[in-house]
Amino acid sequence: MRTAWSIAASVVVLMMGQVAPDAAVPSITGDWGRLDGSLHINIAPCGDQLCAVSTWTRDSQTGDRVGDRLILSLRERAGAMLAGRAFDERRQLTYSLQISVDGNAMTTRGCLMAGMACRTMNWTRLSSPS
Repeated sequence: MRTAWSIAASVVVLMMGQVAPDAAVPSITGDWGRLDGSLHINIAPCGDQLCAVSTWTRDSQTGDRVGDRLILSLRERAGAMLAGRAFDERRQLTYSLQISVDGNAMTTRGCLMAGMACRTMNWTRLSSPS
């Protein structure tokens, strides 16, 4: 379960539904690194969605794998917040997701089981959005 959370929370930040270009929420596209230094992801459009793909992991034995992908379906919420769902293709799990962005910092909160099991992760932007 810890491995699934690690990837899901990491990639959850990575895969979201597309947000309108004129939205008040800063763009989440680009490269992000988890603050604990264990994972890098790239968030980019994939079809009419956004996908978060793992591009580097410090230790694949934790369950995180390069190439893991989350498909994000998000909507803008109050302030610099996005909320919606993230689908983890490899694990076949769907998470509820909240993402907040403040400059080059992003916080993701992914939950399973109707919010009974949640995990929060902090990220920093590694590159500017494309």
